[in-house]
Amino acid sequence: MMNPLDMPFYPGREETTGGPLARYLPPAPPGIVSAWLADHIPPGSWILDPFGGLPGMAVEAAQAGYRVLVAANNPIPRFILEVTAAAPARNDFQAALAELAAARKGNERLELHIQSLYQTECAGCKRTITAEAFLWERGAKIPYARLVHCPYCDDEGA
Repeated sequence: MMNPLDMPFYPGREETTGGPLARYLPPAPPGIVSAWLADHIPPGSWILDPFGGLPGMAVEAAQAGYRVLVAANNPIPRFILEVTAAAPARNDFQAALAELAAARKGNERLELHIQSLYQTECAGCKRTITAEAFLWERGAKIPYARLVHCPYCDDEGA
């Protein structure tokens, strides 16, 4: 029998595990299952989750290379597991983005409206260019810097 003082502790990662309907689930930091499995079970093995109470753990095990069978009779964790495990195909994302880009904001396409929000003037040649990003301080009303690379004069910086 193992001495409880010799049992390893798996703290998980400190990132938050939000997601759909997360408030209905017990807190479980990510990283615990994959670390434990790596220490005890060969990758590719079958893992049985007889209760399915933490859908994120089943997904984490699957992402770590294990085959997972979950028996989930609670509809909330079952729904979360189904949604999380069924990743959309690349063409589904492309179709959704194309539809979103074609949507209208007033008289213009949403894609063009969003692109216009990133228009700025190049400090070198004074032409209008698209910023790669704007840098903000928490609570500020305007950005304190912008990341740019001018395709005309090759000027770049913040």
